Amino acid sequence: MLAIRLFYSAILSLFFFSSVVWASPLPVPKTVDADVLFSRGRPGPPVPSLDEMKRHLRVLPDTSLFYSSNQKITTGPRSEQQAQAWARGNHPTYKILKDMWTDSRYLRPWMKTDKVKDFFDVASKAMAELSSGTVYVFMGGAWTEADGKDWYDQSVWARIEWPALQTNHNVHTIYRTNGTATIRIKG
Repeated sequence: MLAIRLFYSAILSLFFFSSVVWASPLPVPKTVDADVLFSRGRPGPPVPSLDEMKRHLRVLPDTSLFYSSNQKITTGPRSEQQAQAWARGNHPTYKILKDMWTDSRYLRPWMKTDKVKDFFDVASKAMAELSSGTVYVFMGGAWTEADGKDWYDQSVWARIEWPALQTNHNVHTIYRTNGTATIRIKG
């Protein structure tokens, strides 16, 4: 009987002490940046400057095609694919950002890292500042404002590309299209 009590006592002690060990918080190194620790991707290299990014883009006049979702959550085909299909059928010389790199391998170090969003924010601004002539933006869905300037305010288009294009004096006209209708939004 004493042996059974000792056995149960040992088992209970083991469960108690192991739960204390497992319930202890794990130490977090003080040198780890919280954004990196909780990001979805691995740490990436520093994001290039705007001028550095511009050196890796080839943006000819009358070739810039931007695209964006007209809403936060998209359904159906992606905006990128819709924009490319529209360009092939209507303006084959127009290209999206991914087709304007002088070397398509340039962006690889930032893909699937915690810096990918920042990288494309800078790249989008660089493309907008290098654009000239007539520019198109493809946004699926109908617009509700008469001037066609209703878009998701947290999109790259609203935050970065549109403001840069508005101040770009080399861009004379900007058209918004959804594939079936087109409206002039600048010029």
